[in-house]
Amino acid sequence: IGLSGENNRGKRMGQIGAVSTAGTIAGTGLVWRFMDKTNPQYKQAFIIAGCIVLIGAVLYGFMHIPHLHQRRARLVVARKFTLYYFLEFLYGARKQIFITFGPWVLIEVYGKPAKSIAGLLMIAAIIGIGFRPLVGTLIDRLGERTVMVADGLLLFGVCLGYGYALRLFGTAERALPVASACFILDNLLFALSSSRAIYMSRLASTPQEVTSTLAMGISVNHIASMTIPLVAGTIWNRFGFERVFLAAAILALTVAIVSTFA
Repeated sequence: IGLSGENNRGKRMGQIGAVSTAGTIAGTGLVWRFMDKTNPQYKQAFIIAGCIVLIGAVLYGFMHIPHLHQRRARLVVARKFTLYYFLEFLYGARKQIFITFGPWVLIEVYGKPAKSIAGLLMIAAIIGIGFRPLVGTLIDRLGERTVMVADGLLLFGVCLGYGYALRLFGTAERALPVASACFILDNLLFALSSSRAIYMSRLASTPQEVTSTLAMGISVNHIASMTIPLVAGTIWNRFGFERVFLAAAILALTVAIVSTFA
């Protein structure tokens, strides 16, 4: 956001997202290479990952955006951002369901190894290189509210696909392509999350307020991320994985409804 103008924030975030997605392709390629089911090479994989993170830290050290390096409040709590905070809480729950329970469905229910999960992530990343800039352009043209509503509605369908593909198609063999497609689409939908940050940035009065409010939004997001695994894990154990994704579908529909007020 700090590197973009008021009228091209979606485009700029889409471009950055495309570069990030290219990194995802490289990362999933490493998993594909080192996490073979019969002979996983964990040590080598995590040494490489640590080196990549260290390179990232060095690059962060060279970043300098003058108008953002001014005195500011660490966290901003303001009434005008109430809807943004609420959306961040909902998306924190949505994020954790994907990160924790999306792959676990493929692993536990369909018996897929880490190598297969990496393959699906690579497919999503390859598509995402073109998809993310397109999303950014759509945000600039259609507005954040339209994209956020669409995100919630699409996620509603993805959650139902995760939870009920096996029951609908009868066998794991027939249901697996549907569950895999839901995993890929779920991953792609993370590109739409930039619409929330852009929505908030239009409400902010100064660049410093944007930075502080984003920090607050991340904190709210993490509150949901810390509570959802316990709640959803309990639901999974007691009622089955279908109920977890039924609850997630209701959550996604709530996101779509709340987003109409943006």
